[in-house]
Amino acid sequence: MDSAGEEDSSTSQQGIGFQVQSPPRLEVTYPEGYNPLKRRFSVSSESYHPDQANVEAIVIPKSEESKASIRENIKHNNLFKNLSEDRIEEVVNAMTEVRCMPNDTVIKEGKSYSPIDTP
Repeated sequence: MDSAGEEDSSTSQQGIGFQVQSPPRLEVTYPEGYNPLKRRFSVSSESYHPDQANVEAIVIPKSEESKASIRENIKHNNLFKNLSEDRIEEVVNAMTEVRCMPNDTVIKEGKSYSPIDTP
């Protein structure tokens, strides 16, 4: 409390004093021409040539009706819509039917999935 009997703003109700300090300000420097407020438009990664990979395509037997249904359903999907016809056939051949009941969890956010996880 101060001399007027009012509590000082730097003390708690129990009379214990504390002071909050801001962390030190870090000096950040950027390369010439870089603007951290500007959106990045490109990402770099390793080169990958799927045609050169020695990977055998998975083929799950299914009827022509099932294949046509899969093709129709993936035609407008953002993940598949830009694939070549050959790649679409690989996707169609590799898909398998999984039956689910109402309220079954199909995909859980944050969980990592691999082909081994699929039934």
